[in-house]
Amino acid sequence: MSAYEYVATDCSGLRKTGVVSASSLGDAQRSLRISGFYPSNLMERWSLPDSLAKLFSRQPDPQEMSELCREASMLLANAVPLDRTLSLLALHRQGKLGAAIRRMEHLVLQGYSLGQAMQGETAIPALMWQTVRSAEMSGNLSRVFEDLSEHFEITAQDESKVKATLFYPKVIVVFALFILVFILTFLMPSYIEVYVNSEMALPTPTRILVDLTDLFNHFWFIAIPFLAISFTLLRTGWRRLRSTMAWESFELSLPVLGALQQNRLLAQLCRTLAMLLQVGIPLDRVLLSCEGLPQQGIWRDSIQKARQQVVRGVSFAEAMDSTDCFPDSFIQLLLIGSEGGDLLQMLPKAAGYYTRQANTSSEKLLQLLQPIIMLGVALLIGALAVSLLLPLYNQADLVNSISGMR
Repeated sequence: MSAYEYVATDCSGLRKTGVVSASSLGDAQRSLRISGFYPSNLMERWSLPDSLAKLFSRQPDPQEMSELCREASMLLANAVPLDRTLSLLALHRQGKLGAAIRRMEHLVLQGYSLGQAMQGETAIPALMWQTVRSAEMSGNLSRVFEDLSEHFEITAQDESKVKATLFYPKVIVVFALFILVFILTFLMPSYIEVYVNSEMALPTPTRILVDLTDLFNHFWFIAIPFLAISFTLLRTGWRRLRSTMAWESFELSLPVLGALQQNRLLAQLCRTLAMLLQVGIPLDRVLLSCEGLPQQGIWRDSIQKARQQVVRGVSFAEAMDSTDCFPDSFIQLLLIGSEGGDLLQMLPKAAGYYTRQANTSSEKLLQLLQPIIMLGVALLIGALAVSLLLPLYNQADLVNSISGMR
């Protein structure tokens, strides 16, 4: 859907402005007329291209989504109408999320279902609107929002643990860059003056450091934007590289990082399966909702293939096993749960197990990163020290040689 800004008057002649979501300009006009508004000005809101929008858009915050789902569950459990629920949810929320909820309220008043109103909103995670669309068939939205709240809360906790794991390496890298800038800005100019006045022949490492210092001190106003643009381009290229199947397969094959990603996904998948199956949603619709769960394309394709086989009548465990993407422990869990009839009781326990395994993998990753980063910082400082002291050493060696000849 596209967003259309409008200026309209209602039946009493009052002027109103706002935004309506529709698939075309004609649909936007019809939606406004059905709501009792007569547009005098209607135009499509300009938006960035999809590739740029993905680059600059902020991903939904799991903690914020958890609070939203918890409030929605409480309101719906107390028999508050859906349109009034959305109005209350948007009351104290600003930014993209608040605007998205207000557009959803407008669509619900036009006769759209909540899942249809959520679809296409970038502020709403794909898993959320797919789950709501699937749960609308069971009519138990309050329970679904409660489960979604717990799911997003656990996801927020997992993300905070990952950020805490990477905090120390980031601090070390920033500290190393600060040392490099300090040396190039304040320390090297005095050394350069000494070297130039002495007219000594500088070794290659020192000449490279001198050239970098001159470049940084005389063209810093160009260097800073250049570094910012280079960082943005490298970040974009890195994201595109990580989205390729070949790189995803390579990441999953790594000993520690691959195990961390696999365990995190399996924990989320088990929680989502348990959450949706408990409210009576059919398995094919459950797998359709799970397709929006992983960020890696190789996982999404595997879940999609499994869903297609489930639709054809293949058992759940056999369908997941045929994708050759999930570990044997997960397939064995599905087989035992399906045969014993206690899959719903086993999935939450499996989610807890894979969560503990993910925490263990993150601790191992931090233990590996610490010595690697410290070694990199030591090499950087050592290279700078060698570049600074090598001319003095060469000069002293030359003086000793001359003294020996005498």
